[in-house]
Amino acid sequence: MCRFWKQGVALLAVAAGLWCLSPTLAKPPGGGGGNSPSYTIVKLDDANGAYSDGIALGINNRINNLTEVVGYVHDPALGGALRAACWELATSGGTIRSTLSILNGIPDVVEPSDAYAVNDAGEIVGLGFEPGGEEGLALYWSGANAIPLLLPPLAGDNESIALAINIDGVICGRSNIRGGVHRAVVWRINLIGGSPVVWGPVALPDTGAGSRAYSMNDNDSFGVAAVSGVDDGAAVVWSVQSLADGSLTVSPIPIIFDDGAEANGINDADTACGYLYGTTVEAVVWTGSSRRILNRAKFVTEAYASDINNNGAIVGTGHYRRNFDVGDRAVVWPSATSSMILLDKFLVSSPFTTLLQAEAVNDQGQIAGWGWMGGVAQYGAFVAVPK
Repeated sequence: MCRFWKQGVALLAVAAGLWCLSPTLAKPPGGGGGNSPSYTIVKLDDANGAYSDGIALGINNRINNLTEVVGYVHDPALGGALRAACWELATSGGTIRSTLSILNGIPDVVEPSDAYAVNDAGEIVGLGFEPGGEEGLALYWSGANAIPLLLPPLAGDNESIALAINIDGVICGRSNIRGGVHRAVVWRINLIGGSPVVWGPVALPDTGAGSRAYSMNDNDSFGVAAVSGVDDGAAVVWSVQSLADGSLTVSPIPIIFDDGAEANGINDADTACGYLYGTTVEAVVWTGSSRRILNRAKFVTEAYASDINNNGAIVGTGHYRRNFDVGDRAVVWPSATSSMILLDKFLVSSPFTTLLQAEAVNDQGQIAGWGWMGGVAQYGAFVAVPK
């Protein structure tokens, strides 16, 4: 179906602020219970060492058994510059294999780049940098082999970044003047004559203190998001409707779920995940007006939820502290009521010493993230595949 004529409401999860990750080399206890799921940890392809320090940030639900993972790698041939990456996963003879593709840039416009999200149609969004410059511009790829389109910032701004795209081609992210306050924005991709055309951006209403749009769902109701308030962040809801003329309309007033909170992921049931500031930082799930704090494993002092799939599985990071062993760990909660599971417990004959961050989870329960390998390679992208 031509997306231009499809109407629907896309929901955005928005947030302000990022967190820092610090690698350590020790492996903690696993956490989790007796009936916990088990995973195979797959290091993603680096073209036989041609690229280094891979980071996986997004994963889709391809129905043709060819799941795609996106993120970025460092290219030693370009002085370690970032290159947007797409890995295709396939299973053959019981073995899970990945194939790396380096996404195209726009010569003389944007070349270093990274990819943040991929939808079930294989459309990818991310960020590119001007050659020799520091300003970043949001990018859209219609597929892994496509030349990207620029997603412009708001008038008067010089930077933009795209962080998520849904199946209807609605894209969310932020716009700003470099060093200035961020503003959550949305774009839309319309297919006209079979070619993608960018509509937008349009700013999402906020307090003026800064906001980011992080995630969205594919259905036609509303979703939970996080936005900076005047003094601190607040988890909020925006509804964005796709109109028949190819434009978008935005609900004028966001709904606040929690002050001092950020929402990073949202599923098609409008259940969102993120984290809540307090005496400690807690991973949380919001369902309607209800908030649930997720369980922490032993020795995990803080927790952050990054994504939630349509089956209710949640992934993120736990900050681990046991004597002098301190650092972040990739984690999964099979449901909002489950124990936290540290993915390190599944490292068997693996090049990884520590899995640091679980960034995204698809409806098959496959988890995309990155970990620490040490040595020359240092970081690497991984997928955790349920057994």
